[in-house]
Amino acid sequence: MADLRFRLWTLFYRLKGHSEVQAAWRARQRLALGAELKAAATAQVERVMDSRFHCVCGQLLLSEDRRCHACGRRQWLPMPLRRAARALGLEHGLPDQSATYFIMALTALGFALQYKMIGASSPSGPYQTLSLGASFGPLTLGPQPWRAFTYTLVHGGWMHFGFNLFALMQIGPLIERWFGASRFLFGWVLGGAMGVFGPLFLAQILPNLMGAESMAPIIGASGAISGLIGMALIRGHLAKTPQGTQIRNVMIRWMLYTTLFGVMVGGAGIRVAHDAHFGGLLGGVLVGWLLAPPGRDPTRRRLTPLIGLLALMGVIAPSARYAQWLGAAMLTDYSERVGVEAALGAAGWTFVQAARVDALASRLDQLPETHRLLALTALAERVEVHDLLTLERVTLSLLEDGRIIPDRSGLLALQRVLDRRRGAPPLSSMMP
Repeated sequence: MADLRFRLWTLFYRLKGHSEVQAAWRARQRLALGAELKAAATAQVERVMDSRFHCVCGQLLLSEDRRCHACGRRQWLPMPLRRAARALGLEHGLPDQSATYFIMALTALGFALQYKMIGASSPSGPYQTLSLGASFGPLTLGPQPWRAFTYTLVHGGWMHFGFNLFALMQIGPLIERWFGASRFLFGWVLGGAMGVFGPLFLAQILPNLMGAESMAPIIGASGAISGLIGMALIRGHLAKTPQGTQIRNVMIRWMLYTTLFGVMVGGAGIRVAHDAHFGGLLGGVLVGWLLAPPGRDPTRRRLTPLIGLLALMGVIAPSARYAQWLGAAMLTDYSERVGVEAALGAAGWTFVQAARVDALASRLDQLPETHRLLALTALAERVEVHDLLTLERVTLSLLEDGRIIPDRSGLLALQRVLDRRRGAPPLSSMMP
């Protein structure tokens, strides 16, 4: 049979114009390649079906072993799942840079959805920004904590998105190779959350120091990137080795680059949330200090799946909650709600003045919660142009107090009215 295959391959190459010697050589190479592939496939099947496996301490065990003979650890993972991991090449963990590529793809997807939803690379005002999932203190600390993650997927334009993606591409692989995919993703999620919650809690304690801008909507992945920088910075410092010192110095330089980029962008008239940068840095330092790279330590390696599960929950749960909030808003037809215009007319809301802010808030309380945002949108259509700023500040104040239910359709409707009547609103989001 082998001789027949050799003759057929020789004839094939002869018909292609090769000499007799060349055709015979190529036929032997082809047959040898087939034999090598068959041997490799057979070896892979034998490796997958092997009933032996290693504990995290390195001890070789059999499939019927339920506890390690060397370290005494319980073996929870069933053998079929171990074989499936071998078949997928995941026996020793995820491939290199998998978490980095996952975050880059997620960030790019978020920016693409942002462009699709608003038709521009940058949101034009605070309400449009909030509709995209930006973080806003009263909402993030209150009924919508999922914004502490979704804000990292919203960006203020191509330059903002491009710099963050470039920074992640430069430092991500280095940090992931050191910490592993699970700790890397956990540091990203916690760093992003600390970029929001840290400044907000500090603003509650020291309001005069933080100022009113600490409560502005926040967008961008820089806080999460600062978290990754903090992880590598503190771990490199604690390693006290030449390699660790070099990594620490590289991370310090990248933190300086991020701050300088924010200063330059801020000089162009864009507000930059430097407190979110350093809040994320602090979160990353905590992760790097508490969760050292696994290396060959059995205890740390055993914690890796749990850390990865928590990190995935930190990505999936906020994203699912935002999708639910977004879907509910898209199914809501404000044009069919009745009674709002009648209530406005009966209340005599034909204009708004600064002296009547408290009265406006009390009148809104008389309406159902689902009608209040629409009522403000209807008011934006009626008031004088010079009263729009007062109306906008009242809306933000009511959002802070939790007296308005924020949903995407209502926020976008109000933003469109403001944009049409006076152009871009004065209150803009902050880019971390």
